[in-house]
Amino acid sequence: MTNAKQHAPASAETGHQQWQLRDARPDDAEACAALAVVAWQRVHDSYTAILGGVMHDQLFSGWQERKAREVRRVVHDQPERALVAVAGGAVVGFVTFQMDAARHVGVIGNNAVQPDWQGRGIAGTLYRAVLARMRANGMRLAQVATGLDEGHAPARAAYARAGFRVGLPSITYYQDLDAAAASEL
Repeated sequence: MTNAKQHAPASAETGHQQWQLRDARPDDAEACAALAVVAWQRVHDSYTAILGGVMHDQLFSGWQERKAREVRRVVHDQPERALVAVAGGAVVGFVTFQMDAARHVGVIGNNAVQPDWQGRGIAGTLYRAVLARMRANGMRLAQVATGLDEGHAPARAAYARAGFRVGLPSITYYQDLDAAAASEL
């Protein structure tokens, strides 16, 4: 976005601070990476409740660093593929995206809003800005992936509010092979 727009928060629990939407810059990478880890904690709490701690830890050990590295890499190395919401100079939200010109499909990637800033329309504004950019670049479809667990419920609701209506349900199954072998004896 070449012109950043000022947005008033929908709720003023932490004051009447304004926030601004702008293109990401490489120096936003660390803040976005840290925010991603905070946001995905809810998801991993949900995964732990479903899988149990042992299975979760085996499957997702080190998830915090992997998620931070993934977000950091996009925002630092390809800032044109990310937008941020800032307030008082601090990143309070971000979204990454990519566009496949051959298929004309845009994909919303990692995205999050600081917990203290949620409920103020930031996520919706980020999504609308990305979707507008996709349209302007000739994309015909937009895609976003999310989970069906409770930890992803806020994301599913936000994507629905942004206009995503058609989805393919999916499930990933796991089996503890040690427990399965023991029960066969």
